[in-house]
Amino acid sequence: MAGTDTWLTQFHPGDEIEAAGTVVVLYGMPMVAPENILSVGRNLVPAPLELEPKAAQDLRYIGRLVRMEGTVIDAHHNAGGSVVALRASEEPFRLFAPRLAGHPNADLSAFRKATCVRATGIAIQYAPTPPHNTGFELLLPDLRDVVPLEHAGSLSRQ
Repeated sequence: MAGTDTWLTQFHPGDEIEAAGTVVVLYGMPMVAPENILSVGRNLVPAPLELEPKAAQDLRYIGRLVRMEGTVIDAHHNAGGSVVALRASEEPFRLFAPRLAGHPNADLSAFRKATCVRATGIAIQYAPTPPHNTGFELLLPDLRDVVPLEHAGSLSRQ
């Protein structure tokens, strides 16, 4: 949904919904462009899957709530928001926090190279070109959802 649409704020974690719309492909990831969404029930909020960044680079986790810990190899901004890249395989695993239009870029100073972080978000994929088997990310509501676990000079995890 567009960032200015607010009608989704009526739904909360644990809500069971039914969506009707058109299947679209956005940057290589199949999605539903909803024409209608109905609340059909309420369940317990699902517990996140605990995965290592390398293991999360798998299509079976797309759309799932995932928690991971990993080592920062890069942090930067792109046109859409903030990206923290974690060591995974030959390709890094990215943590992505979108930036709303008109808002400033997030502060990335806490995400120095070799810092260990923990994040929880929805597994997605950004793979705009075929074969659409790369570009795995966690979509985060906010970069504050990435928690540094160790700081430069510390000897133990907090």
